[in-house]
Amino acid sequence: MKNNNILIADSNPITNIGIKAILLNNFANVNIETPENYLELINKLKTKNYDILFVDVFCFNDFVLPLTQNLIKYISSNNIIVFTGNLFVNDIITIVNNGYKRIISKQSSIKTIINSINSVDTTNKFYSDEVFELLVSSNIHKKIVDFHLTKKETEIVKFISSGLTTNEIAEKLFLSKHTVVTHRKNIFKKLNIKNTSELIMFAIKSRLIDTTEYYI
Repeated sequence: MKNNNILIADSNPITNIGIKAILLNNFANVNIETPENYLELINKLKTKNYDILFVDVFCFNDFVLPLTQNLIKYISSNNIIVFTGNLFVNDIITIVNNGYKRIISKQSSIKTIINSINSVDTTNKFYSDEVFELLVSSNIHKKIVDFHLTKKETEIVKFISSGLTTNEIAEKLFLSKHTVVTHRKNIFKKLNIKNTSELIMFAIKSRLIDTTEYYI
């Protein structure tokens, strides 16, 4: 792991002790801080660069779900691991739709927690088994039928599901940003979906992507 400066934002002292122990026992030269409330968390993120933020958006003092959108202003979503015991599907979907790429359950094994930390050094998404199964079994995925996606649209579905931005997709496919945006709109219309999380579920169910990129 390349990451040394780590924040743990969770009101449960047992969780803090457990995550600290896993980090200290498995990674060298880690500096761990535990802010006590949302304001302290934001102040720390404003004044220092952190490599990983562990946060339970449902169990952190005055932190409430709508504030999750604010975190990405101060630290890349790629460096945030949402670590939660709240496995209500609507809440998890909200987290996914807010742009968070790494979500693990507090029921996760030590191996899964370590793998989620190591995944920060990649561009892949990471969902623990519990979270992944919840998303797949929810009604946000669609029955797979022949949607007549073109070869280019299928490529774009794969890239979007892998977490690439519009600019990154345009660069890979030698297209303009405007063309990629148009393709994206057409894909969403064809599949009758409204957001990226639904697209990912479609890609998984259609076997367009390797599910190992999303969970361990």
